[in-house]
Amino acid sequence: MLTEVHSVFGHAGLVLLGYVVWLGWSQRRFLVSEVRARKLVPIALVFLVYLLSALATTGVVAELAAVELLTAPRTRACASSS
Repeated sequence: MLTEVHSVFGHAGLVLLGYVVWLGWSQRRFLVSEVRARKLVPIALVFLVYLLSALATTGVVAELAAVELLTAPRTRACASSS
């Protein structure tokens, strides 16, 4: 699951980068001015990258927590109650 999120995150980042380059070179505009003008495409791209970044970070933290939970040594209280 995490690999797919990273893949989509990479594609969305490339699309956003391509859009920014296209705006800067051919249109002579900036992403911030497009967002302030409430254009749908730049707002959606920035939101998508932000959302995927949060999802990837949450997945990494959850994976590390699961590994720690499964590999943590048992204490005496936990071992005796099982």
